[in-house]
Amino acid sequence: MSFIKTNKNKPPARLLSYDEKYLLDELAQSKNALDAAYSCFENATEPDIIDSCIYQVNSAQIRYKFLLEKAKASGLTVAIPLNVLI
Repeated sequence: MSFIKTNKNKPPARLLSYDEKYLLDELAQSKNALDAAYSCFENATEPDIIDSCIYQVNSAQIRYKFLLEKAKASGLTVAIPLNVLI
């Protein structure tokens, strides 16, 4: 009797290439930049700073979306929260 369940339908893990690792690292950095831009927007009080934060959020969202599409095209799967691109 085994106490550990194994998922027989799960494909075996494969080694990532250098480019795939780099892409995943870029995704992580882009996600951090997006979080920082949201934080900037939430804490800004001056109208000019708010405008700057809005541009930062938009820029970070576009970059993150681009990297996600690139990862998907290369066959990588990335778990992301649903509220990231709102």
